Amino acid sequence: MAYPNKKDKGWYADWRLPNRKRRRKLMPNKALAEQYESQQKLKIMRGTVGIVESEPVTLREFFNRYFERHTKINKKASAQVTEPFMMRGINKHLGDMRLTDITPEIIEKFKAKRLEEKRNPATINRGLGLLSNIFTKAIEWDVIHTANPLRKVKSFKVNNTRVRYLSRDEITQLLGATKGVLRDIVQIALNTGMRRGEIQKIRRKDINFSNNVFAITDQKNGETSYLPMNRVCREVLSKYRDLADNAQPFAYDFSSTFDRIVKKLEIPNFHFHDLRHTFASSLVMSGIDLNTVRELLRHKSLQMTLRYAHLAPGFKQAAVERLDTYWTPDEKLAGCKRPAARRNPLQPLRHENLDLRRVELLASAMRMQRSTS
Repeated sequence: MAYPNKKDKGWYADWRLPNRKRRRKLMPNKALAEQYESQQKLKIMRGTVGIVESEPVTLREFFNRYFERHTKINKKASAQVTEPFMMRGINKHLGDMRLTDITPEIIEKFKAKRLEEKRNPATINRGLGLLSNIFTKAIEWDVIHTANPLRKVKSFKVNNTRVRYLSRDEITQLLGATKGVLRDIVQIALNTGMRRGEIQKIRRKDINFSNNVFAITDQKNGETSYLPMNRVCREVLSKYRDLADNAQPFAYDFSSTFDRIVKKLEIPNFHFHDLRHTFASSLVMSGIDLNTVRELLRHKSLQMTLRYAHLAPGFKQAAVERLDTYWTPDEKLAGCKRPAARRNPLQPLRHENLDLRRVELLASAMRMQRSTS
């Protein structure tokens, strides 16, 4: 390579070597030598203070690594299906960007674009949760050395108190339109409140006909629960009594068939999960207390069950009426009539039931007895 005149040549020191072995090398020009030398100093400084270069990996590329090394090993089979599906919408906007280039501002723009695509806020929130997990693993695995950008991004506020339940006529219509295994699935959902995934995973060995219970071994919270069977549920499950222990009679995706039937019946704003709401709502409207409903739904706290409280038949009115019978005086209140069996024992005697002359004679006799004594 032809070099310019010696006076234009640049010298640089190899800063990666100790002082005694550090050699000065000739570069084509002084500017290039200074640039190269500054880069070497910067790398050494970063190593000294613990700064490491991030990998130039895109979100799409890293998700493949995340899925193989984390999701397949540590997550349920349902997550292995849903996460790649969720990443389709994410990759459409962010997949080709490097992880280090994704900022909170870019995430906010991504949220806005998903809303423009008519995506449900709850769906967007699940995508943001997946993105946060991906960045967390990228930081743990030393792929990037920046803060998680999702920490500064707020999720949408979602109203989880939606309660859509079927009326008696709608239940009759739905059961009349379904048949075979799908009708059995609907019956199980209506009589147990089980989620779709829980029904799909029912095994023959989980059903105990002797005690009228069946086990749910792979719940949302990872624990095992035991649900009682009523007469309808027992009759439905008895059809599968002779199956092998590990057989799963409902292990198929029946969502599309169910949705098609609901659409044909013109039942508005109804999804399969609403069968669970129908189960809970029917219990509350039958007078079952909320804590029992909570246990049957397997809610961790009563807060989730309180969405059905307004369906209880007059439970607030009954509470204040009970208080009235305990301490309210016997006066005519606004339309309040107390039953005779619960009358306040301190109420005054009614004059029409007494002989006033006898009462007066008895009182005067008692006064004379006190004076003589």
